[in-house]
Amino acid sequence: MTNKTTDTNSSSSEDLLKDQVASEGAAQKAAPVADSKTKPAKKAKKVDKTKAELAEMKEIAQRVQADFENYKKRVAKERLEIQQRSTESLMNDLLAVVDAFEQALSALTDQPQPIVEGINKIKLQLSDALAKHGFEEIVAEEVFNPDKHEAVLTEGDGTLDVPVIVEVLRKGYTVHGRVLRPAMVKVKS
Repeated sequence: MTNKTTDTNSSSSEDLLKDQVASEGAAQKAAPVADSKTKPAKKAKKVDKTKAELAEMKEIAQRVQADFENYKKRVAKERLEIQQRSTESLMNDLLAVVDAFEQALSALTDQPQPIVEGINKIKLQLSDALAKHGFEEIVAEEVFNPDKHEAVLTEGDGTLDVPVIVEVLRKGYTVHGRVLRPAMVKVKS
């Protein structure tokens, strides 16, 4: 009987040992499972945080790019304005030359035709060169426009609602649409 008891004891010891090893193995296996469940959660949080940071950086980059585009447009506009103002300054200096040609042509009524034609050609060349840079003569419309005309003489009894241009005394000019010199006119009101 002792043998049976010993066999039972050893068999139960072996079973106990197997159970203990199995439970330890299960505990060890369970620990990585629990640990492996927390690792993906941490990784997911880290990925979400990185994605949020990436989106924020992308937004900042887009804003900087838009600011730079606006800056380039503003600088180009300012450069064009500076160029136009310098052109205006040059055109203002050349107004005396244009006026001198106008006076010369009106005084050449009794001169030989080739001289008149020569001065006319030079004036035309000068006008064409100036027009390439935005220089234009103000067309004297029938109705007086205080933005483009300067009334230096008036006639009439004031019965007209809108003043009408009767005569242009000195031509006016614009450069790039801006009035360089208003036309001096005589108006009837």
